Amino acid sequence: MEFMISLLLVLLAAWLGGVIAHRIGYPSMLGELLAGMILGPALLGWLPNHEGLKFIAEFGIFIMMLYIGAEIDPRELLKASRNAILAAIGGFVVPFGAGFAVTYWYLQRGGVEERSAVLGGLFVGMAVGVTSLAAKSRILLDLKLLDTRIAVVLMAGALFADTAALVVFAGITGFADEGTVSVLMLSIVCGKALLFFGICTLLGLYVLPIVSRLPPKLGIEGLTATLTVVLLAALTFGEIAHLMGLHNILGAFMAGLFLRRSIPDRQQHRELTKRIHDMAIGLFAPVFFVTAGFEFRFDVFSEAPGLLFAVVAVAIVGKIVGTVLFYLPSGHGWREGLTIGCGMNGRGAVEIIIAGIGLEAGLIDQTLFSILVFMAIFTTALVPVSLKWCVSLLERHDQLVRLSHREGYVIMGAGPLARLLATMLSSKNPVHLLDVNQDHCRMAREAGLPVTQGNALDEGMLVDEVDLINRLGFLALTSNSELNVVGARLAHKQFLVPNTAVALAVGKQSNIANVLERGDLGVLFRSGLDVEEWSRCVAKNKHMTEITVIKDAESAARLAEETELGVVLPLVFQRNDALRPVLAGETFELGDQVTLIREKAKAAVEVDQFDLLVAKAKIFDFPEALDLEAFLRKIAPSLAEELGSSAAEVIAAYREREQSSGTVLGQGVAIPHILLDGMERSHLLIARAKSGIRFSEDEDVVHILFVMASSRDQRNLHLRCLSAIAQIVQSPAFETGWFQAESTEHLRELLLRTKRRRV
Repeated sequence: MEFMISLLLVLLAAWLGGVIAHRIGYPSMLGELLAGMILGPALLGWLPNHEGLKFIAEFGIFIMMLYIGAEIDPRELLKASRNAILAAIGGFVVPFGAGFAVTYWYLQRGGVEERSAVLGGLFVGMAVGVTSLAAKSRILLDLKLLDTRIAVVLMAGALFADTAALVVFAGITGFADEGTVSVLMLSIVCGKALLFFGICTLLGLYVLPIVSRLPPKLGIEGLTATLTVVLLAALTFGEIAHLMGLHNILGAFMAGLFLRRSIPDRQQHRELTKRIHDMAIGLFAPVFFVTAGFEFRFDVFSEAPGLLFAVVAVAIVGKIVGTVLFYLPSGHGWREGLTIGCGMNGRGAVEIIIAGIGLEAGLIDQTLFSILVFMAIFTTALVPVSLKWCVSLLERHDQLVRLSHREGYVIMGAGPLARLLATMLSSKNPVHLLDVNQDHCRMAREAGLPVTQGNALDEGMLVDEVDLINRLGFLALTSNSELNVVGARLAHKQFLVPNTAVALAVGKQSNIANVLERGDLGVLFRSGLDVEEWSRCVAKNKHMTEITVIKDAESAARLAEETELGVVLPLVFQRNDALRPVLAGETFELGDQVTLIREKAKAAVEVDQFDLLVAKAKIFDFPEALDLEAFLRKIAPSLAEELGSSAAEVIAAYREREQSSGTVLGQGVAIPHILLDGMERSHLLIARAKSGIRFSEDEDVVHILFVMASSRDQRNLHLRCLSAIAQIVQSPAFETGWFQAESTEHLRELLLRTKRRRV
């Protein structure tokens, strides 16, 4: 019971520390470390250090290294540019050498024996050479640097630094086991390390892929069976490392490194990696970091201030100077090298894990361990501030280079309409679909379209799976308007995707207004789009595809009218050699080729002027009961804006019209109308009043209102509108549909679709 209480308290402290650290923009690991330092035996003593926690912590670092290995793609190391390699070498070798020299000199001067001084120097050198990939990823997102050249160099440099640190760690553990330094010893240590990496490589390339495919062949389905195989492989690799005199975390790291090759299905690999991540980050690793904080000694500030200051200074200055010097041959200038050096100054899990193992094995003492922990916390806290300053320096000198290789589109949603859009765009653009729906993804694959099953709000997946930082556009085309807006804004703000557009469904007027007002997103096709209806139309093959060439202003206007009425849906258009999606209110130019779809049932439907007025009309929906004056006050501002007059003038005109001749027709219908000065002026406003509007005490309440205003020369149009309204309201199902419509856009659709004679 005592152990369970200890575990409960440690996990609670880890969670609280991690959440606080994450909220202020730092890795959760730092919060967990600080929780152990402050709440543990070193300071407050609130957290008990039970012996059983040690075993969970040891397994935690093992699983953590398996996850780190799984996150590193060996192909990215091979593809890394010359600039990234230069920065990585300089950022590791220089601080490693400086850290070793300073620590060795300090320990020798303090009377420490040769072997301990060498080991201490090696551990410090390795710790200051490490850089944190996870910390930089978050910072790059926050500073909007993912599409810059420095981001590419930083990410590749972190991969090299962490890998190099683990290779050096293999040598250090071998050296520690031998206990003496000689040519023979070095040969044995190097031989064992090479043999270990060789065996793991052979197993990872040829055996692990076969073993990982065994569960399905044996009829054992599901990710759990595959996860079991991966854990067994990691334990096997760990035992091989142990037999070679190396630490077992190297085996876990190597098993993770070959996980990507063993499971070629990217979706399965991502889900498996997520399970490992949840197991490591959610339970085991936090216990390690909190208990690592238990070992911190605050008296290091008074007992070894010189070494503490020297190690922190070497870590910061060595990393920056080494990166700048080695990066100069790239030709990109010292300022960019300085920025990369500051970005690589954060430390993370690898360094703390290695230091913890060194302490546990007696290779370093608590003083050196405490120094390394403080150095990791201090340098990581420094990164956002220093990197932001350096980026400002680059921007002031116009030297922040954003990569111009963006191309193609990511489409959020893989339903029938999204797949059709993807097929059209893919003739000239790379396209990648993204959807959580398994059936949608399967049908996209069957259609030969690249697709990923996953959550479009998962930033890690957007980077790793759909390569969003290199995409030109993000199109959100699901039936959920709110999700579309959130996903597109994430792509625009965090990943700086220049062209983002969303589908906004009928009944989402507030969203449409919000998007148009902020101007950061475009609206796909037309505002008030019924994605589900068009998707059903495409899925059931009830549509026909047409290509319209814009020959003159009249053809452009006709297309705009048909689009507004919902008769057609323009999807893409080609201008010169570029093929792009159509946005709401798109201004087409002469020669543009617009590819659109039309419902087959609507192919022969004609459109009259009343349809055009309805398509453009402002529609109000009043749930409360009103009188005529209250009704006029509510609609007057909108009408005044259209008519170019004041709201008071509008109210007076309609009031005078009602006093001279009532406009209530009966059956709950009213058609208030006034005459306008000028020529060719016609306006329509529509209103639903569920609780009714009473024009006078002598008349019944009105629920259906068509408010008209037209010039005298539009008398024929006025009569045709009255005829259209009469036919619509007399339709048997109209009244029921009018009261049951869920939104103003559904009311508009009802008016346009009710069967009548068009003239």
